[in-house]
Amino acid sequence: MTTNTIARQAGIPEGTLRDFVNGRTQRIRRGHALKVLALAPATFDLQSWRHPLGSERRVRALYAVGHSAEDIAAAADLSRAVVSAVAHGRKDRLSGRTVAAIEAAYTGLSKTTGSSSKSVRMAQKAGWLGPGWWDDDEIDDPGYNPAPVHTLRYIALAEDCAELERQGYTREQIAARLGVTLDGLQRALGIYRQKQQLEEAAA
Repeated sequence: MTTNTIARQAGIPEGTLRDFVNGRTQRIRRGHALKVLALAPATFDLQSWRHPLGSERRVRALYAVGHSAEDIAAAADLSRAVVSAVAHGRKDRLSGRTVAAIEAAYTGLSKTTGSSSKSVRMAQKAGWLGPGWWDDDEIDDPGYNPAPVHTLRYIALAEDCAELERQGYTREQIAARLGVTLDGLQRALGIYRQKQQLEEAAA
């Protein structure tokens, strides 16, 4: 969180907080201090500047399953140039509005497979991972990096889910057993079905 974001959300003058943080003043009003301490960490709003990592991962994941920059831009109501810049790591920070727009586009598109073979080739060449590799709780975590395995995660999740369903488990129980959220499991199943349909259509 930037000084600007903290001051705005705490309702105190930014200059006051900046002077204290930079050591230009050694004291701060008790009321101001209590307001700052009451803020939860990583509490962002649409005016906040955000690190681009989560957005990069989301856009790249959509490329990996065949969505073009134009498709993503349309879903996010952003320009194609912004989407492309995010995908290629050319943004060192993003506005909260842009982050929220990309998150919304990802939620809508990650359950489907796009038609852009160019995006797929680009993702494969760059080693970008598709949505099946990411859980909603992990995609924004800079400390999480999925280890490459021979079987893509969404395939493993879908096959494990099918086996557990044959044993009588519900989707909620399966998600808990596999250590993913229900949304993450549903997304993996959707991608798996889309891939099967594409392969059948190509056969």
